[in-house]
Amino acid sequence: MSINSFSLVMKYWDAKSNCAQSVSCGLLDSYNLEGKEIFYPAFIHFGAGFGEYSVCGAISGALSAIGLILSKNGLDDDKIRDLSNQFKRTLTKKFDSLLCKDYMKTFFSESGEINWNLKGRHEKCTEIVQKAYEVAKEIIDSCLGNS
Repeated sequence: MSINSFSLVMKYWDAKSNCAQSVSCGLLDSYNLEGKEIFYPAFIHFGAGFGEYSVCGAISGALSAIGLILSKNGLDDDKIRDLSNQFKRTLTKKFDSLLCKDYMKTFFSESGEINWNLKGRHEKCTEIVQKAYEVAKEIIDSCLGNS
């Protein structure tokens, strides 16, 4: 049984957790699974695309949670890889990329760093965090028969 509520992610996001921590731990909470004590500190450096504006932390966090949740429910590695690729395709179709630098391109300062305080930046990150959670949740639920 799962809980379908983005509020589970927002409790982390609103507490200033990064995108990877928020999505991964929110997904684990959705399925009442242990692992937050591992994921939360492990993902401290995953925000802002590993701090390098690489793969968005929301994507990394969701993929990690998908792997953990589905493996705990008996799916094999090949099936999890296929579903992870489905997740990546869906997010790429929605946002044209999986990279933080592409999502944040309008928020970079002249020095090449993201200006975290620019108007609209937090809202853009929240949109990506929410979509990553929703798509991951749909994929997991469809596998577990929770649709």
